[in-house]
Amino acid sequence: MIQKLNPKHLEKLLNNLCNVKIYRKGLSEEGEPLTDLSLENKKCRFVDKTKIIVNQDGKKVELLGKVVLLGDIAPNIKQISRR
Repeated sequence: MIQKLNPKHLEKLLNNLCNVKIYRKGLSEEGEPLTDLSLENKKCRFVDKTKIIVNQDGKKVELLGKVVLLGDIAPNIKQISRR
């Protein structure tokens, strides 16, 4: 359904600026996470929704919201997962 909408109308909903970083598995030689994608000052929409999840280790993780971006921000990355 989103593909049928005019992108100019969707751009009006993007009222925040956000920084997006997507990490890949593994660590660098210095012990830092490896970055696959880094976007700065990208127009987005932040949807505020609080949700508490208990992961497999028994730790509580609180999600504060989600970011909605227009288009495919990472066309070269085949799979993005939260684990």
